[in-house]
Amino acid sequence: MPLLHFQLTTPSQLLEHRNDLAFKLLRGNVDTRVRKLDNGEYDAIVLAAAGLTRLHLSHRISEYFSKEIMLPAIGQGALCIESRVQDESIKPFFKHHCSLR
Repeated sequence: MPLLHFQLTTPSQLLEHRNDLAFKLLRGNVDTRVRKLDNGEYDAIVLAAAGLTRLHLSHRISEYFSKEIMLPAIGQGALCIESRVQDESIKPFFKHHCSLR
């Protein structure tokens, strides 16, 4: 079963649970990868759910992996926001939404 993946750690993590899978590395944007799946070039693809959701493609997600099966990539979903210290208008946002450091 050819399975598309992007991260180098994906195969080793999934093989711990499914040693019948075969992996192929495919580069390209999400649309290219999904098109390859739709064209029958792959049986399944592994993509970040957050990215698919942002692109309004969450209806394409058929399974979410638990952390016991696949750990997220380092920095996956991390966001850094920087502002001027004296910018009082943004401080309420940071206080409500962020861990200030």
